[in-house]
Amino acid sequence: MSINSEFLTLLDNVAGAGNGSAVTWKGGKGSFYAEGTVIGTVLLQAQTDQGTWVPVAGVTLDDNGVVFFELAPGLVRGVHSGANTAVFASVVRL
Repeated sequence: MSINSEFLTLLDNVAGAGNGSAVTWKGGKGSFYAEGTVIGTVLLQAQTDQGTWVPVAGVTLDDNGVVFFELAPGLVRGVHSGANTAVFASVVRL
């Protein structure tokens, strides 16, 4: 997917619980992908105007998969919890 300029990596081969780096989402419809050896829980968060990170409703995965969403422009990040190993997560603008 590296040829798609709308592909954003949120988590790249991470282990353990934590937050990924923030990336700029241009807004609109997208898909959230997560996969890993042991995935635990991976979710998408958006930052509010006041700087608070909040979960995007319905965009949580407990296993390898994809979820579709629609979101206004702003900063987003991936968050992972549980006994994760080799976890990857990304968003793609549709």
